[in-house]
Amino acid sequence: TTSPITTTCQCGIKIIARNSLNNTPIATAKGNFSLHQNGGLVPIALDVQFGSDGTVFVPVSANGNYSVQIQAPGFISHDVKVNVQCTGIYCEIAKLVSLSPMLQAGETRIIMTWDDNPADV
Repeated sequence: TTSPITTTCQCGIKIIARNSLNNTPIATAKGNFSLHQNGGLVPIALDVQFGSDGTVFVPVSANGNYSVQIQAPGFISHDVKVNVQCTGIYCEIAKLVSLSPMLQAGETRIIMTWDDNPADV
């Protein structure tokens, strides 16, 4: 379910895009941000350009589940789910996304990433 953020809040989603092979920022990344609502997706911000440091911050005005699609030339696109539950004046939900460079036919790459506090540790 979604609910408006009731306080005057500097709230949003920060995505950090990194190259999975060498951890360098991906400044050419772009993202589409949508809120899951009423069984569908409501676009919040489309075709948002990442900065030279490989990050982007998109303000949000409602708590809920968001879908973020990230793409960059020469990389495999990536979708990430973000759950926003902001209650304070400042709330930044940060997600690290490792993008894999495109693979040749027959190649396989396994990438593992996790948040600061993985549930199984």
